[in-house]
Amino acid sequence: MAMQRTSRTVVVTVTVAHMALVVALTAYTLVISNDPLSDPLSSVTMAAIYGAPAMLALMALHDRRPLLAVAAVTALLLAVVPFSLHSFVLGPLGIIYLATYFTSSVPRTATGRTVSAVLLCPALVMTAFIGSLLHQDPLCYSQSSTGTVTYERPASMPTSGTLDPDTAVAEGCTSNAVVWWEATAGLAVTTAAITAASALTKSPGGRQEPRNPEHATVS
Repeated sequence: MAMQRTSRTVVVTVTVAHMALVVALTAYTLVISNDPLSDPLSSVTMAAIYGAPAMLALMALHDRRPLLAVAAVTALLLAVVPFSLHSFVLGPLGIIYLATYFTSSVPRTATGRTVSAVLLCPALVMTAFIGSLLHQDPLCYSQSSTGTVTYERPASMPTSGTLDPDTAVAEGCTSNAVVWWEATAGLAVTTAAITAASALTKSPGGRQEPRNPEHATVS
């Protein structure tokens, strides 16, 4: 039981830290930064995508250890595509989830349902992420001295600024804003990914895995 308690402690600690980071960054985007080019719904969608591995790992605590493998693969894929600062967080988390999966259960051949979950869930999460950014949606804004914000959707990304001190105090552009329908679709696909992983790793007949590590199995 000592190994099992240690594994659970590791998972709880890592996932709580992961979720806290996601919540903090989302709160910063929505409340503090107040970026005119950041749609609130897109911030929620990205939080769901990047928080999916932590959610899967937390669900694994309810005697669904294969979800740790699903969380690991999802985190590692998000760390690679695209590779940026968040990769240095998701990469180590994915390795920790994977190591905990192998050390918290007796290795044996995984069932078809487990393999399906490991393949399907990360694929859906990556689809949600890439789909949100695949369609180019240039967006520009300008803020007047009175505080009025004006938006414009140019046909292509402007190559130079057009700031006029007499009419605007701030402006900015992005080459690919996440519009509401992209954010909604991404959130729906991410929810479907987590739901599918949960259903595929559920023990037949609702049976739970034995808590004794000497008899633990991977469903």
